[in-house]
Parts: sequence; C-alpha cells; structure tokens
Amino acid sequence: MLTSGMRLGPYELLALVGRGGMGEVWKARDTRLGRTVAVKRLSPEHVERCSNEARAIAALNHPHICQIHDVGPDYLVLEYIDGAPLKGPMPADDVVRVGVQIAGALDAAHRLGILHRDLKPANILLTQGDPSASRAKLLDFGLARLAHADVDVTRTMDGMVMGTAGYMSPEQAEGRPVDARSDIFSLGAVLYEMLSGDRAFAGESALQVMNAVVRNEPAPLHAPPALTSIVLRCLRKRPDERFASMADVRAALERAATTPSASSLGQRPSIAVLPFANLSADPENEYFSDGLAEEILSALARVPGLLVTARTSAFSFRGEKQDVRRIGEALGVATVLEGSVRRAGSRIRVTAQLVDTANGYQRWSERYDREMTDVFAVQDDIAQAIVKTLEVKLTQDAPIAVRKAANIEAYHAFLRGRHYYAKLNPADVARSRECYEEAIALDPSFAPAHAGLALVFASGLIDIPPGDSVKRVRAAARQALAIDDTLGSAHAALALAATAEYDWTEATAQSQIAFASGLSAIGAGSLSGLVMFVLLPLRRLEQAIGILRPAIAEDPLAPLLRAALAQSLLNGGSHAEALQEIDRLIDLQPDFWPAHIMRGSAFTALGDTTEAIAAFEKTLELAPWHSDAMAMLAGNYVRTGDRARGEQLIARLPSGRAGAVGFSPRESRTLALTTFHVLSSELDLAADFAEQLVDSHYTGLPFMMAFPHFRPLRATPRGRRILERMGLQDVWPEGL
Repeated sequence: MLTSGMRLGPYELLALVGRGGMGEVWKARDTRLGRTVAVKRLSPEHVERCSNEARAIAALNHPHICQIHDVGPDYLVLEYIDGAPLKGPMPADDVVRVGVQIAGALDAAHRLGILHRDLKPANILLTQGDPSASRAKLLDFGLARLAHADVDVTRTMDGMVMGTAGYMSPEQAEGRPVDARSDIFSLGAVLYEMLSGDRAFAGESALQVMNAVVRNEPAPLHAPPALTSIVLRCLRKRPDERFASMADVRAALERAATTPSASSLGQRPSIAVLPFANLSADPENEYFSDGLAEEILSALARVPGLLVTARTSAFSFRGEKQDVRRIGEALGVATVLEGSVRRAGSRIRVTAQLVDTANGYQRWSERYDREMTDVFAVQDDIAQAIVKTLEVKLTQDAPIAVRKAANIEAYHAFLRGRHYYAKLNPADVARSRECYEEAIALDPSFAPAHAGLALVFASGLIDIPPGDSVKRVRAAARQALAIDDTLGSAHAALALAATAEYDWTEATAQSQIAFASGLSAIGAGSLSGLVMFVLLPLRRLEQAIGILRPAIAEDPLAPLLRAALAQSLLNGGSHAEALQEIDRLIDLQPDFWPAHIMRGSAFTALGDTTEAIAAFEKTLELAPWHSDAMAMLAGNYVRTGDRARGEQLIARLPSGRAGAVGFSPRESRTLALTTFHVLSSELDLAADFAEQLVDSHYTGLPFMMAFPHFRPLRATPRGRRILERMGLQDVWPEGL
C-alpha cells in the first residue's frame, strides 16, 4: 500500500489526489528535475491498459491534453494539473469556450487515429483561477485505442462493457465496433451535463443507464438554440446522424460562440407588443387595432439592440386580461406594450402603456386623441416613447420609421388585406386579394400592398390558372421592390415563384435576401414556407435548422415555425428529435393539424403503422379535406395488409387541382395518389402520377419528394428522371 513520503523511482509521493477502479493518483515531486508531477499507480490487472494509455498520450502533444513525462513498470508519470473535474451547470458562454477546447483536443487525437472511449466530466480538469479564463485538460486515455487496431477492446474477456455508463455511445454500450463518432456522442453527453447540471441519461443501475443510452432521449435542454442543436446532434443514436468528425463539432461550437449568449440576451431590452383592444362599436374595426399594434411592432423590430417578440407569439395573448408576468415568462421579455383603440367617425383615441413583466408596474403610458389622418404620427410617437423609456440608442442607419401610405383609405384597405390573409383559408385569402387591390388602386405607390398581393398569389389559395399565378406573383413583387427594395416579403414571394419553375438558383438567392430581412419583415408563414419549399428540397437541413431555431426563440409560440423545424429534423432522419418537437407543438396547440400529419409521417418512416394510423386519423378529424393525410392513412392500411380499407379511403379522395405556387390545403388528388402508391410499394404507378405533377410544375412535389417515405421512388430510374426534370438530381445522389 502506498503512503505519503514513499518513492517510486525518483518520484517522492506527496499526497493522494484520486482513487478509482484502475488504481491511485498521487501528487508527487520529481527529485531529479525539481518539478511537481502526477503519478498514476495501477493494480496488476490494469498494467496492460496503463501501457496502452502511455502509448496513446505519448503520441499526442496538445495544450488541452495532459502530457506524459515518464513510464515505470506499473505506473505513469503525468503532467500535474492544479484543477478540478468539470462540473455543471455552467454559463452558456463558458460551455462553448470549454467545449471548443475539448473538441480541439479530441480532434488532434482522432487525426492520429486515437479514440478516447471514456470521455466524461471526471476525465476533464479545469485549471484553477478565473472561471471565465480556466482551461480544460483532457486526461485518462486508459481505454484509448488506435482506430485502425485489429482488436476492438470494447468488452473485457468476461464480456463486461468497458467505459462509463451514461457517457458511452449506444454502439459502445452494445459492444459493437466504435469509431470517432462514439467520442462525439460522449462529448454530447458531457456538454449536456455542463449546460444542465444533470446527466443526459440516468438510472438506478449501470444496466438501466446503458439501456437509457441505447433507447431513450434526454430531457429537453433549456439552452441557447444554437448550442442545443449541437448537443442534440452529438447525441443522436445512429453514428451517421451525428457530426461527421470532431473537427465539425469544434467548428459548430465556434460558430455558436459568435451568437448572442443566453446571459447577454437577458440583459438586452426586450418587448412584446400585444394586440390592441378594439373598443369601437363595430367589431369589424379589429383589423385597425391589430394593424396599429403590428405597425408599431414592425418599427420597433428594426431598432438595433432591442429584442422584439414576433407577431404570432405576441398576438396569441389576444382576449381577456392576462397577467403580464405570465406573458413575460412565456415570451422571455422584460416589458409588454398593451393598449386600446376607439374609433368614432374620423376620430381615434389610442391608449398605450408599457408594463414591466417582473412586477406588473407601468413604466410609461399615454393617451392620444387624434384625427384618423394622424394615425402614422401616433405610431411614431409610441415607438419613440418606448425607445426612450427603454434607453435604447438609435443610430442614423437605423431610425424608427413606420411605413406610410399617401392615402389613409389605402392604408385601411391594406390593414384589412393583411388581417384576412393571416387567416390562411381560401375564402379569407380571396377577401385579402380584394383589399390589397383596393389599396393599390387608391395608392399605387404603397409598396407593402403590392408585396401583400404577391404573397396572396403565391399562397396557392387563389383559384386562378396555374400559369397565371407565377406571372402575377412576379409582377406584384417586382412592383413592390421597384418602390421599396427593402421589402423582405416581396423577395419571399419571388423565391416561391421561382420554385414553380424549378429555378433553384433564383429561389435560393431570393430566399437569402428574405431571410436576411428578419422574421418581423417576412412573418412566420413566409419564413416557414421558404424553409419547406426551398431549403428542404435542396437538402439544406443544417441551414434550415440554423434559421428556424433563432426564429423560434424570437417567436416561441408560432406553430408554423415549430412545424418547419420538426419537418427539417424528420427529413434529416432525426426521428426521435422530430417527435419531441411535434409533441411540443401538440402541447402548444392541440388542434394544429400539421403537427398530427407530421407525427404520422415520422411513424411511417419508423415503420410503426399503428401510431401512424392513429396520427393520420386525428389529422382527418381536424382537417377532413386533407387529401394527402387520407392517402397516407390509406397507404398505412395497405402496409398492415388491409388493402380493401386503403382502397375505400382512396376512392373518397376529393378532386382538386395542383396549384402552380404554394402548398394548398386543397392538395392535389394527383399528389395524394402519388403518395398512396409510394407507400403501397407500387412505384411505377407512383411515378406515373409524379410525372403529371412535374408537367404542371407543382411546387408541392419537390417538397414531398424530400420526405423519408419517398426514398423508394427517388431510388428508381424513373424517380431519378423526375428529380432530373426538377433540377434536383445532384441534390439527391442515388440511394438517398
């Protein structure tokens, strides 16, 4: 037994600093060189692993890897590190900084063909001193092996899995061969614990923990979206769904370091603009009270340094008086603007108050009694007062500005058009078109009305010939941009029009401009539409997720954004994570039918026909007109062997046409039949209908071809030709 004061060769033992299953670690003094070192003395059964660690560390020279100084017959002499094992929770900024260091160290090891295979917080020391400047040191390569070694020592001779339960990858827990992606999983578990303070996988025994690693998903992580995305990708069960290399993990963390931290977001001024109450005698005047609040919101959203919750989430609190503290918690904002509008003839009375969500106290309030023609001045005054109260500094490049119409009646027509369009059903979108056209007739120079009309034609909800849709979208959008080239909504409309002609270069270029203009400029509907109809067909899944997560942080209650995120994850094969997002969406809005059809799609991809059928039945309960849900339900019945029931459903498909732009709820019967025959493994019949959709340039087809269950069709020669006709043959290599 070792004691203080003993010697191992030239090393005098000073103090025991660690004890584990492999032996003891002592702080010691090198009597020859007069330096402090760490001596790891191992029990006889671990000597071979000690030698393995020596060879691994000797090959490495990295500032974040513990260095080896000497080797004895049954001990190692290592660099002594004055530090403590990694422990969470930690601030997000520190997690990113330390995570970059750990990933860099592992990347260096992987480049030399060395796998760690026992990465955990106890094997990572943080140097003492200023926490914000502490450095990580990776140690204990006792289970390391060369990636190209002939023998995989994942298990011991008696069959026991080697590694630490809770941090080992699923393939390591099951005793299967491992590669660098196993260390990536372990790093994900470490990052999760650094952020939350809890283990990603827990259990009362090592067996339960390993079962959780193999089968369960970790609890939701409350962290900045970019960082959450990195951790969850590292923790995917299948190695091919994780980052391809540790270098990619490091690069992703470095990108996350450039985004605002959770702590900095909490310190910045933030506000949600609630819908103003309509106190007018006519309930139809709600369009005006909504429009006034939305214009103030849009003006504030253009102020640098001010975080503004987007419309969908803010307007979800319409109705009865609610506790602003609860609203602040739900939306993550420090202040709320609420107000009311009373309209009588040509006069309006607007009241507004800015409320602190921490205590419910008013920080500012004002009442405006004006002529209707002064509405723009009222909006400007309220926005200016808020900026002054919140002490946000303006710049010459970003002044507060409410877009104004030359004609007040044109402005009212525009607000009505926007009000009806937000309902996104054919009857109201038709009314929206009439209102926008009225606004343009009254004031041809009012650019937002032209942009609104472009989105109406791009929606696929207007009953006009397909060929005319694209022409009208382009004409209206280009007219809007000729007047005001900063309108992101007009660029969004042009991107959707380009997809109808399978012009992916133009669709991409216009989408990037629209995305850059910000969520408040284009809205949740347009942003999610661009993701699903441009990015997903092009398989730009990382870009889609990178756009959606910050958008959800800005508009956390917007169901369309969460639906687009779930679809992106589903298309990328992250079924478990997609189902988590879908379940959150259903909790948020139980009657939101897109969540249920996506749930069915996820279970269809997983081969779980029972869950898929239940999800599609719920979809049709909420949206009985949804022909593709009907087709997917029928296809799943065929998969269970009940072809008669499947064909009965298909016989009930409503007739409909494929619009040239958009993904109409009156989905094409042709697309539904394509889906049904794909699920029924009748790929020639599916190709027949798909080719008809290509002929009509239906934008729903590229979107659907990206679904996991369309993979069999994509792999056939006819499917390859269909992709080629849509300009997507290089996006979808054979086999994907």
